[in-house]
Amino acid sequence: VVDVPGRSVPDVVLCLGRESQALLEEPHKPYGVRLLRFGGFRCRATLRAAHPSPPSRRTVLVTPEGDASEVAALFRVALACARRLPGYRFILRCHPTFPMARACALVPGLTAQPNVTLSTSGHLDDDLARASMLLHRGSSSMLYAVAQGLRPVYIHVEGMLDADPLFRLSRWRARCSTPEEFAAILRRHEHTTPEQLEAEWKPAADYIATYVQPVEERAIDELVRAVGLQR
Repeated sequence: VVDVPGRSVPDVVLCLGRESQALLEEPHKPYGVRLLRFGGFRCRATLRAAHPSPPSRRTVLVTPEGDASEVAALFRVALACARRLPGYRFILRCHPTFPMARACALVPGLTAQPNVTLSTSGHLDDDLARASMLLHRGSSSMLYAVAQGLRPVYIHVEGMLDADPLFRLSRWRARCSTPEEFAAILRRHEHTTPEQLEAEWKPAADYIATYVQPVEERAIDELVRAVGLQR
């Protein structure tokens, strides 16, 4: 953020891809900041799935950011949804920097709910491969979830700042505030034909491909030159 007086202004900003660079250009332009399209190390050229995840998986992945207030808010909603939707499984995955034991202390009842699973997988891809829907707020996991064919559902929590990175998508993503609204989204998703799912998902996956790209040697060389580290 460069629009607050007194904050230091960077010389170089690294962007995940073309779309994320476009989002950052306008606020940085008055300060002469150089934006480089660097990419993300979590992104791979083989990341994108061939087709959207089938609704028959009936599994929802929940991925909060690594902040206590975000974990508590999102896991509370997920627990309420799990109680409302016993026919669905909910996989709760913490940010790598946030211990699951701490999350369980923040939201009592997680381990007692039979259709809630606490993820123990070391890699996000393992959980993405089991789900067809993602509950999120601001986590970057939604980029990789969409690429893998999951439908992202943004949870609005009253009194908390909204920051949906996918706000430019008009289709495929959804938004809700209550378990009842989420249940309605799931019903629509279940009754969408495979052809319609494909038609909605493909533009979203194309958008993600412009938002984040794999890191290439060219980008590293450009960064080295930009910060004056070359010999």
